[in-house]
Amino acid sequence: MRVEKYASTEKIGKYTGVLDPDELKLLEELHVLNEPLNAPLSKWYNPNKIDGVIRIIEEALRRIIGMACQLTLFRELHVDDRKNLLKCGFCELLIVRGVMAFNKGEQSWNHSFGVAGKMEVKIDLLKNPETKDHYEQHKKLLETFGDDIRNNESLMLLFNAIVIFHPHYCNLRDSNRVHNSQARYFRILHKILLFEYEPQRAELAYTNLLNQVVDLHRMNSTMLHIFYGLDIHQLDPLVRELCSFE
Repeated sequence: MRVEKYASTEKIGKYTGVLDPDELKLLEELHVLNEPLNAPLSKWYNPNKIDGVIRIIEEALRRIIGMACQLTLFRELHVDDRKNLLKCGFCELLIVRGVMAFNKGEQSWNHSFGVAGKMEVKIDLLKNPETKDHYEQHKKLLETFGDDIRNNESLMLLFNAIVIFHPHYCNLRDSNRVHNSQARYFRILHKILLFEYEPQRAELAYTNLLNQVVDLHRMNSTMLHIFYGLDIHQLDPLVRELCSFE
């Protein structure tokens, strides 16, 4: 953890003076908790088969949920709100992580496993009648993220946090608290954009990211449709619970 914290401090050092101490702490936390998600997967799965891709998704999802559950602002929420946010938003979180890992040139997601193993998942794997709607929406979303935004880890981690704290999900006990948590990450995102770009470019990027939060929410149902079409007995228990299969 000490090495991870040192690495994260290096990444956010340029924002000292741009963000206040509490904001820097929230950003540093995102970087520290993100390190395990960058580690190779535990084993090889066939990236050319839907079953293999589902296994990759399941392993990635366990890491994503683990990261969200360790966030300070998330842990301060009521347990029921934590559960509802994860159940309603896990597909969106997967998509955001996919944006970060996507190789536009190869039109694929690249994953590693073990010491030097590689797995390349082509987006065209989703190009079939059962997943056509999701394929089209997903491809469009990937194309709307500029490489400068997508490759800025701080911006994407903040966007990831914003997606976690979605105050408009139903059945929240304290939607105001969720909204306030999300607003804190939005403020940090806005400040960093203004630091990285000229004002007009920063405001345009901010507006685009706001719109992409809405687009992600729309994509949630098409991705859930894919999970609902699978044999639930072959799914990881975590996925079954998040999809409310059990």
